[in-house]
Amino acid sequence: FIDEGGAGKVFALGSTGFCVKLMENRHERPDANKKYDLGNTPKEEGRLLKHMAGLTVHGTRAPYHVDTLVGPTHGALIMEQLPAVNLKKVLDGNQPLPKHFSFDTFFDSLEPYINAMHESRHIAHGDLFARNIMIDETTALPYLIDFGRSCDLRQCSEEKSATLIRQDWNQLDALTRETEKLRK
Repeated sequence: FIDEGGAGKVFALGSTGFCVKLMENRHERPDANKKYDLGNTPKEEGRLLKHMAGLTVHGTRAPYHVDTLVGPTHGALIMEQLPAVNLKKVLDGNQPLPKHFSFDTFFDSLEPYINAMHESRHIAHGDLFARNIMIDETTALPYLIDFGRSCDLRQCSEEKSATLIRQDWNQLDALTRETEKLRK
């Protein structure tokens, strides 16, 4: 067991360097239409994560996606296990901050990555909170994880796309303020 979020649990696949995110396919539940925001199906999250492949900006990237398996009630994303610590756990004092961490370098890498994600991959993340950002243990650069609330901007109206992009930037501003205590 590595960690868990609102939609699933992540487990290491031995010492292979890969992990699996196991999730309930909430969209298949009989009460699914009563839920306000179910997020993406496992298949859609895997598609968006795969679409992020190859996008690296100043050392910032998403984990490599290997495969998505979907059954009638559950799904699994198989992906790279990142050599990283979770930003939320660092802020909560539950994991150490990697050596050589620089607040300015971290955000100078994350900001252009998010911009490239919007401009070249046409994806809005939709959940840019500390729990979805990892810090590489060696380089101290960010990884962006959990595309369960992400949206393909090409499938939205111009107005909706602008709103989603603005939401990402507002979330990044809030994240910057929340992590200010890491500035040394």
